[in-house]
Amino acid sequence: MAEYIERERLLRDVRIIGNQPWSEWETAGVIDVINKQPAADVAPVKHGKWNGWHGDKLVGIDDNGDDMYRHYHYNTCSECGRGNAIKSSYCPNCGAKMDLED
Repeated sequence: MAEYIERERLLRDVRIIGNQPWSEWETAGVIDVINKQPAADVAPVKHGKWNGWHGDKLVGIDDNGDDMYRHYHYNTCSECGRGNAIKSSYCPNCGAKMDLED
């Protein structure tokens, strides 16, 4: 997975290096190359965890008049609170990365 660099911080660091053995035109060339790079459209990563729910749900009455139950397992996202039956690496609703401890 790609990691992203803050352009302003990199430019500041290059200017600091520019006061070292680099010549002025070398520093200007590096700054020009950095400024010409396309910016990535990124957002901060949200981190969350799945909260598991277990239970039995009344689904009907059998032929003898007894209640019929079905056991279920359900997960909810700690970030958005929405549910999902499948425990995946990312929440399909809010996009949170599910990497926090249980």
